[in-house]
Amino acid sequence: MKTILGFKVSNRLEEVDRVQDVLTEKGNIIDTRLGLHQDSEEGIILLELNEDNGCEELESKLNSIEGIEVKKITFS
Repeated sequence: MKTILGFKVSNRLEEVDRVQDVLTEKGNIIDTRLGLHQDSEEGIILLELNEDNGCEELESKLNSIEGIEVKKITFS
């Protein structure tokens, strides 16, 4: 199974430290990270996860940050 986690950061400049802390903590399950932004407050980050173990915790921690909207795609 392959999981892609995408999230929109509405307050990119204010929340960058909290987001980075979560991604560093769960870095062992992240294969690929792609950040998309165009000199604005908003940004989108896409994560390719190498295992489903830990995905729920990562998703929960990201959702707990104000201004973050998380979506998950799972391929079997």
